[in-house]
Amino acid sequence: MLTSTQTPISLPLREEVENWDPEQVIKFLTDNNDGLKLFLLPEHIKKVQDQYVSGQAFLNYTEQKFIQDRLPRGPASSIAGLIAKIKGEQGNSHNS
Repeated sequence: MLTSTQTPISLPLREEVENWDPEQVIKFLTDNNDGLKLFLLPEHIKKVQDQYVSGQAFLNYTEQKFIQDRLPRGPASSIAGLIAKIKGEQGNSHNS
């Protein structure tokens, strides 16, 4: 539940993410890990960073692809769910 000092995190537009470089993808995951309740550990973010994933590639990733890249199932599912929201909600946070 949000308190009066918390604001919902607005997801970026799909078109915006498509233009991100790999550093922007990592910054987004790092900066929003807590707020989006992704529960990613630094080593999980490092595995994504090691793949040098651009925004366009990030949007095409699936849970299975993250698992193939040796990310544990929990974090893989969290990130894949986030990608689905970005692709489906177009940055709209009304459903949060």
